[in-house]
Amino acid sequence: MNREYAVLYNRSLENIFGRQAHAVATELDCPCFYTDEMLFYKDSEIEFSKCVYFDKDVITGLRLETMGVRLYNNIGSIELCDDKRRTNELLRTEGNIPDTIPSPLLFHDDPIFRKTFALRVAEALGLPLIAKLAFGSLGQQVRLIHTMEELMNCCEEWKNQPHLFQKFVSTSKGKDVRIYVVAGQAIAAMERHNPEDFRSNISSGGHGRKITPPNGFEQTAIDACALLGLDFGGVDLLYGPEGQPLICEVNSNALFNELNTVCNVRVEQHIADAVRANEKNFSDLLF
Repeated sequence: MNREYAVLYNRSLENIFGRQAHAVATELDCPCFYTDEMLFYKDSEIEFSKCVYFDKDVITGLRLETMGVRLYNNIGSIELCDDKRRTNELLRTEGNIPDTIPSPLLFHDDPIFRKTFALRVAEALGLPLIAKLAFGSLGQQVRLIHTMEELMNCCEEWKNQPHLFQKFVSTSKGKDVRIYVVAGQAIAAMERHNPEDFRSNISSGGHGRKITPPNGFEQTAIDACALLGLDFGGVDLLYGPEGQPLICEVNSNALFNELNTVCNVRVEQHIADAVRANEKNFSDLLF
C-alpha cells in the first residue's frame, strides 16, 4: 500500500461520502481515514504527504497543511466554496452569477433595519427570490421566497446566521447542469431535472442525464474552479434568460456517484491521476 497518499472524509457523512472516498483510495492504493482520526496523531506520526480531502473541516485541514501535507483540495479553496457569500463575491466580477445580495454583519438585533433591508432586497431582486444560508449542502438550506411576508419571516428566522439572497432564475426552475472539473478539464456533464421542486439536487428528488453542455458552460465551470483554486470540483450552472450559463454553486467536495452512473465515467480515476501527476508539496492558497 502506498503510504505517500491518504484519503480523508467525515465520519458523520459515511453514507454520503464513504463510497467515493474509498473508490479514490482504491485508485491510489492508499489508506482511507475518518478526518477526526487525524486529531490524535502527533506530527511525527503522519506518514502521508498528499491527501485527498473530502471534508469541510477547516481546522483539521489547516492542521495537516501546517504539517506540510498537500491537500486536494487545499483548505483555503474548500473554505471559499463552503461559504456561499465568499464564493459569490469572488465570482461576481466575472458577470456570470445571478444578482446576489449577502446579509450584512450586525452586532445587535435591529428589527427596523431588518425590515428596511428586506424591502430593499425585494426591490432590487424582485419576487420570487432565492434565500440561502451561507453554509449548507444538498440544497437543504435553500428557499424560494414568494412574498414579502415570507421574506420577513426568513430574515427573522436567519437573523443570527450568515445568509444571502439571489435573483430567481425562472428559466432554470428545477433544472441545472452539473459539470465536474478535474485538473482544469471538464470530464463529465449531467443535466439535473426535478419537475416537483425548484431545486434540481438529486437528494431532493432530481434525476440526471448525460448531456453535451451548451456553448460556454464548460469554460465557465473551468474558469470558476481555477479562480477558486480547486484541483477538482463540481460546478452547478443555471440556464440564464438568454441560455447563458449562470453559476449557482461551486462544490469543492461534490458527490460523483450519480455522475459516474449517468455519464459512464470514473471520476475517482481522474482525481487519482491528477493527484499522482501533481508534485507540489504544499497548498497554493491559504485564506
